[in-house]
Amino acid sequence: MSLRRLISSVKIVPESEDFRIRAGLAAVESFGVERTMSDPVLVNVAALALVMGDRPTIHEFAQDAYELIDNTDLWSIPGAPPPLLESAFVLCGKNGADIFLGTTELGFYPFPGGYGLLGSNPGGMAFSVWRPKWDEHDISVDFGAILMGDHKFLVEWARQAVRFLMVYAALLEVEKTPLLTESLARRTKNSARRREQKSDAKSWITRTISLTTRDVRVAAKEESGSVDYVDGKILASVKVSGYIMHQAYGPQWSFRRWIYIKAYETRKWIAPGPRKINVIR
Repeated sequence: MSLRRLISSVKIVPESEDFRIRAGLAAVESFGVERTMSDPVLVNVAALALVMGDRPTIHEFAQDAYELIDNTDLWSIPGAPPPLLESAFVLCGKNGADIFLGTTELGFYPFPGGYGLLGSNPGGMAFSVWRPKWDEHDISVDFGAILMGDHKFLVEWARQAVRFLMVYAALLEVEKTPLLTESLARRTKNSARRREQKSDAKSWITRTISLTTRDVRVAAKEESGSVDYVDGKILASVKVSGYIMHQAYGPQWSFRRWIYIKAYETRKWIAPGPRKINVIR
């Protein structure tokens, strides 16, 4: 079952001083004791649903949008979490496409002291707690309480999830962002589906994410062509990925803003041979 359908199945339970207890009670109430005990990640599904409330939001990415995110480098880190991370939501690819590492849906929710990352893929679900320490130069990453599956894979999955989230969050704040977002309430054509939706207390808001213009392109591989040789080195054309910077500006450089530099081509002197040229991300 998809993450979205699981969230829609969660029943709202009364407030509790301990959010973890409330999430556990909601999971048991919604999925039953036996199922919750055998699949504890359902407690995290319930936690995500409770934070989202009655108007959950899903961000649906067109292929060109998630490919742009995948091929964009983040060169600067903010000193505070971007606005996107203040709310709970689900990210997904259009028509069930993978957005990264086989993940078809990524749920995100804030809680005191950290964030919950909940991923859905054809093989099951993954969960991790993310406790960042924000700094202008780096993010100190702590992935605690990884609950299920191969630990090595889940650490890599969590890192890629955070990267995707941070690049997306930064692109939303960029002046003249290449991303176009449109919000709509999901409608159904089938009358049976309408009745089912009417009986569901949750009414999903869908944000569709695409590119504003088709001249935005991801960086291609290095192309072969005529080259010059000097002192045993080759002057070669190299494609540089698009990137985002948290740029200082204003009086005494006291303000910060996100800027996006789209992919471009440059020429570099490199040593000959079959080695790969990597642009550091």
